[in-house]
Amino acid sequence: MPTPRYVFSTITTPVTIVEYTPYVPNSIPSVVRKFTIQGGANCPDKFMRTPRGIATPITPADYEFLIHNDMFLEHMAGGFVQFGHSENDVERAARDMTPKDRSAPKTTADYRDLPNNTEGRGIRTGRSVEEIARPG
Repeated sequence: MPTPRYVFSTITTPVTIVEYTPYVPNSIPSVVRKFTIQGGANCPDKFMRTPRGIATPITPADYEFLIHNDMFLEHMAGGFVQFGHSENDVERAARDMTPKDRSAPKTTADYRDLPNNTEGRGIRTGRSVEEIARPG
């Protein structure tokens, strides 16, 4: 099986996976290697398109680094990232992944099931925009 060429992500913000030098008492660890997974999923771009997933290109060396990194494996276990072979498969792959992380912008669907929420009313005040904006 060929080495994957992309990391697919449903994470909204960029995530940098870092490897540091081994711990030595009384010294500051330094960065050995880092890799940034692009963010932008579930966030509209300047053309108002909202992608479900983002593809980040990787090299075979990046692949070897990522599959041995605990933080990346946690993201993978959570369903936020996976490997792929074609950039065109990102939307298809995103359908089977965790839809969004906590950094994704809130939508009206996020508030729909809250108690005491009536359509057109504020979540905190329970009043409509017209009631709040009315003078006096």
